[in-house]
Amino acid sequence: MFSLIFQGAGDAFIGALAFFMAKFKELPFAEIVRRSNEVARLSVLSLGTQTSYPTKGSLPGELFSHKVRERLKST
Repeated sequence: MFSLIFQGAGDAFIGALAFFMAKFKELPFAEIVRRSNEVARLSVLSLGTQTSYPTKGSLPGELFSHKVRERLKST
C-alpha cells in the first residue's frame, strides 16, 4: 500500500493512543501502540487531513477487542 498524504498521521496516532489507554487499560502498552499505529496507518490512505481520519465504524473490529493479537514468531 502507498500513502496519499502524511499530514495528520501523528494526530491520528496520538488520538488513538489516548483512546486505547483510556478504554483498554488492561492491554499491554505494546498492544496499545500497535493498535494506535494501525489507526495512523489507515489515516494516510485517504485524501485530506481531518477528513482522512477513520471513524470507529470504518476500522477493523479486532482493534476494539480486549484480546491481545498473537505475535508472529520470528525464525
